[in-house]
Amino acid sequence: MTDTPRSQAVLITAAADNTTGNYTNQNQRDFIVTVVPTGTTLTSGSSVTMTTTVLLVNKTSGSPTTVTLPASPIVFTQTYIVKDQKGDAATNNITLVPSSGLIEGASSFVMNVNRMSVSLIFDGTNWNVVVGTAIAPTGTGQFVVSNGKLLTPTGSVFYGMGTNVADWAAVGGGGPGNIGNGTKTVNGSGTPITGDDGLYIFTLFPQTNFVRLNCQKGLALDTNAGSYNDAPSNFTTFVNNLTSKKCVVVIEDHVGSSPTIPSGATLTNQNQWYADMATTFINNPYVWFGTMNEPWGGSGTTPATMTANQLQTYNAIRGTGNTNPILLEISNPPSSEGWTSAVASNFSGMHNVVWDLHCYTLTVNAGNPSSSQSAANTAMANAIGFVQNCGISSADGVIPIICGEYGPSVTGSSIDIDGATTVLAVQNSPSLFGTIAWTWYSGSDDDIQVTGNVTTWGTELQEYLAGSPPSSWAG
Repeated sequence: MTDTPRSQAVLITAAADNTTGNYTNQNQRDFIVTVVPTGTTLTSGSSVTMTTTVLLVNKTSGSPTTVTLPASPIVFTQTYIVKDQKGDAATNNITLVPSSGLIEGASSFVMNVNRMSVSLIFDGTNWNVVVGTAIAPTGTGQFVVSNGKLLTPTGSVFYGMGTNVADWAAVGGGGPGNIGNGTKTVNGSGTPITGDDGLYIFTLFPQTNFVRLNCQKGLALDTNAGSYNDAPSNFTTFVNNLTSKKCVVVIEDHVGSSPTIPSGATLTNQNQWYADMATTFINNPYVWFGTMNEPWGGSGTTPATMTANQLQTYNAIRGTGNTNPILLEISNPPSSEGWTSAVASNFSGMHNVVWDLHCYTLTVNAGNPSSSQSAANTAMANAIGFVQNCGISSADGVIPIICGEYGPSVTGSSIDIDGATTVLAVQNSPSLFGTIAWTWYSGSDDDIQVTGNVTTWGTELQEYLAGSPPSSWAG
């Protein structure tokens, strides 16, 4: 610690009685106390308790830093500032910890953007970030997770809305739900598939900015080395066209629900598949990734094997140098399948990760089947709460949540008793950073369109994407 702090100077300004000019007890409420800012620069050490109003972190040798906020802060009238003066907070996070209470509703606040600064006030119980790059940092050119929020390449908070699209629908031609990309041939031979390169999505749903690409070895597409799943070359045109419109495309291993967790050679091939995709799209910040779809329920599946597989996927992607966001599947509630503090170590070193919660038949899932919108809203809030309190955090702190699948039918064969209310509960949740509808086309009751004709579900989605979700919906 250098730059010994100056003693805090206190200036007292009094308001005199307007009639007599005397200062009376009645006037004491008009006294304004202003604390002249004092500062300290931290040049070494892994932790510090803040005793001044300004703290600059500029350590000679960079390393993570924990800053304990003042134990007796002035309420409301004083601003406290912490800044990454060295400019390495993205690598060496600065974690702010209150002496008491919470900060932005959490037990800690992580500064993880280079040159980041935050201004805070204490409200008598908790700390609040009022100004600074913690809420909207200068754009990094990448999507980043910062203090439980998803931030865009320009630094604004991201909220995604769109649809799931199967691999065969994304690049196939001739079928009732296919979008087509105009360049792909089946298994590298034959007549090129014709289509409009995926852009038809924007014809029907023009506000789409979030698409989840379900890779399931569909349509006999070219596969990667080891034949684990679709080769990246299948989707180059499709992905580039969508991302050119600032639409995020999430590439995920969608081998179906309740799969067998890969091991041995299959695991090697799965990791290689993710690495191939990550390498192909490494320079495109709008290409994200998702871990294996709904991994719970398969033969021999345990919390340890599921979360270890998610860590394997994370490492395969990050091993290429790709730092784009990765969606982590999580069950509702997480504890039902084992996402608890017992497996937290698999996630503690991860950066730029997001929970992917799938939401169907919310009230049935909660054990209280009902068509009541209020019941669905409560079940949705509880589902979010379960995830937020599952005992798992990342190296960035709080992990934000998106809903990677939701719709009016859990089976696709009929509309659920709470199908319509589940859809509205998801769309109106204030805690999500994105929603991805199921699905573009699968030949079932949960399609949003069929041969270009928008379904009832699709019409509701159109209204939601346009910013006017209906208050009620028949389903």
